[in-house]
Order: sequence, then structure tokens, then C-alpha cells
Amino acid sequence: MKMIKFKVNGKSYNLKNTWSEITIAEGIKLSELELPKALQKAEIQNSDLLEIESINFAKSVLEILSGCKDFENTHAGDVVYFFRSVLQIALDVFNLSPVSFMPEMPVSFTFENEVYYYPTSQEFEGALIPATNLDAVSFCESANLLSSLNDVKKEGLKQMPLFIACYCKKQGETFDQFTALERSKKFINLPMVVAWEVFFCMAHFLTSQVAAIPESLKKENRRGTLKKILLGFFRLGFMLASKRDTSHGKVSKWQKFMTFLKS
Repeated sequence: MKMIKFKVNGKSYNLKNTWSEITIAEGIKLSELELPKALQKAEIQNSDLLEIESINFAKSVLEILSGCKDFENTHAGDVVYFFRSVLQIALDVFNLSPVSFMPEMPVSFTFENEVYYYPTSQEFEGALIPATNLDAVSFCESANLLSSLNDVKKEGLKQMPLFIACYCKKQGETFDQFTALERSKKFINLPMVVAWEVFFCMAHFLTSQVAAIPESLKKENRRGTLKKILLGFFRLGFMLASKRDTSHGKVSKWQKFMTFLKS
């Protein structure tokens, strides 16, 4: 799908209408808009789009995604016509739930002539296990960020550049907090498709792990013990992430704890 072209007052503009065209910076701007109540319904009608608040919201969305700031003399029907093509994108960003995005699980992405690799997945006994290449520190750091995405929807998208910098590294790189922080500053210009690919990968990782735990204990009446272990697992992860301590001793203890959980 290509950018949609439209004219306003004789000037031509290109409207970004795919995740591969929209940058994270633009996604953040969209998330900062106030979604009108009329557009917060499960089923949005034509009359909802023509409300004054909806029209103003549509103009703001179109301005972010096209650069056009001259909608004052534009007919409301024309604004709604073009807004329809990006309505779902605006809703997905607001809800931090990209229902319009289909993950393709690519191996890598190129940005500013540098190749970065997504967390890799491996198949084991018919099941796809994501993020098998993450080291302990990367997992802890990113798990902490993922919790912020779940807790604060609008602020969560602002954390995406750092989130990606923690997970996606160059060939042979190991996690380094200073590199990740510095790299996150330019990752704000990545396309949203990269953000959603990483988001889906790690969301799938966490949900698959939680779903697999009860199955592994069906024959053993140890669910209470498991919950305590799992709680300790995440607490330890968040503790390591918050301290940003990558000393060999603590990483070694974390790796031993991971081995214990997997056994």
C-alpha cells in the first residue's frame, strides 16, 4: 500500500497510511492526542466521525501523518474521507494494541546503513520459542520496560526506542546500557513496523511462558510453590534491571536462577 495523495488549497501532500511509513516519533505524537469519546466506541458510525471533536482530531492526525497544516477551509466531508484510511492506525496507537498489524517475524532490520537483529526464535517439539538468543541482562532490562508499556499506555510508546535498543543488537553485540541509551535517541526515527515486531515477539514470549507453566505442573500439586518462584523470578529481573548492574557475579546468579526455573 502506497501513501495516499491529496490536495489542499492547491498544494499536494502524501498521507502515510502504513506502519512501515510511520515513524515511532510520529506514533508518539499520535498517542499524545486526546481521542474523542465518539471514537471510543466498539462500532464507530458515520455520524461519530462528523462530530466537531472528531473532525478536529482527524485534522490533527492528518497533520502528523502528512505535514499538512492548512485544513481551515477544507470541507468536513473531505477531512473524514482521508481520515478513514488512517482511523484504525490512530486507534491502535491510542490503545497500544495494533490489531491492524500482522507480524512477519523478520530476522533483522537496517537503519542508517547498520543491520540490527531481532530476538531470534527456535522451534522445539512443534512449538515456536521466541527470544532464545537473549542474555540475562537484556531480558531483565527489557522486561522492566515491558511492564511500563502495560501499565501506562500513552507513556509506554515513548519507551519503545529504548525497548528496541535493549532487544535488537548488531551481530555479535552483547548488552550494554550506555550503548542502548545512546542508540535509543536515534531509534525514535525507526518505522513503527519495527516497534510492533519487537513488541509482538516479547509479548508472545511472556504469554507463552505463563501459559506453559500450569501444563508442566498438572501432575504435581505444586502451583502455590510455582507462583512464589515466578514472583521471585520477575522481582529479581526487575531488581537487576533497575540497578543496571552487569557485574559478573550478579549475572552468574541470575543465570543459575534461570537454569533452576527451566529444570
